[in-house]
Amino acid sequence: LKKRNLNNWFKQPEKSIKNKSFYIARTLSSIGLYKFAAEEYRRSGKHPYFKFQAARSYFLSNEKSKALRIIFGSFNTILYSGGTNIPNEFWEIAYPIEKMKNKPENTDIYLLHSIIKAESLFDQYAISPAGAIGMMQLMPKTAKKVSKKYGIKFKSKFDLFNSAMNKQIGAHHMQELLKKFKGEIVPVIASYNAGSSAVLRWWKNGKDLSIEVFIEQIPYQETRKYVKKVLGYYREYKNIYFKKKKSRNNAKIK
Repeated sequence: LKKRNLNNWFKQPEKSIKNKSFYIARTLSSIGLYKFAAEEYRRSGKHPYFKFQAARSYFLSNEKSKALRIIFGSFNTILYSGGTNIPNEFWEIAYPIEKMKNKPENTDIYLLHSIIKAESLFDQYAISPAGAIGMMQLMPKTAKKVSKKYGIKFKSKFDLFNSAMNKQIGAHHMQELLKKFKGEIVPVIASYNAGSSAVLRWWKNGKDLSIEVFIEQIPYQETRKYVKKVLGYYREYKNIYFKKKKSRNNAKIK
């Protein structure tokens, strides 16, 4: 994107000097009341700058789902076209990483978060028509089975609205799928959408196919699209956070 287009949403507009909601938002933000600041930024107007600041404030208040909805709704062009002059902060809001405790050993954090983003857009209160609950859209029956196996204190389906528990159970479930498919992430992603029984059958029948051809021959259109979406998110997560980690390591060496 051209620099002028970047400045259009990242630079404070001149007219904001007369905008009361903007000054209230900035004051609230300065004292750490980010959720309230986000609401005031949204009242400030339709300018992209205010929308980005609202997304940023929601992100800082740990309301990642609301931040992502603004990003998807207002910054699609930037999100999908990219550009070297886009601030890192934008990408960290668009591809958030949640803190996790008690996760399984060797958990692929980027794959986990790609699934969370595709499943619920980080909405811990999400419920699917089929009854899947929370960030990782877990079925209560699956959650009960996994939690019993790994000693997680799961009492009822309402526990799945707890984001920490949902991610912990979901991470163990994902690791089990990875073991089942010997580390191949494509059938794992497909299983998350279509169920492992169907995918095991497809995987067995397509064992001689390249992974690209296997994806194109997935019988369910919804699952095909889902796999491509998660793989796209996975690629972006690695691009964003590998570069960040690499730059930090280079700084330490210097």
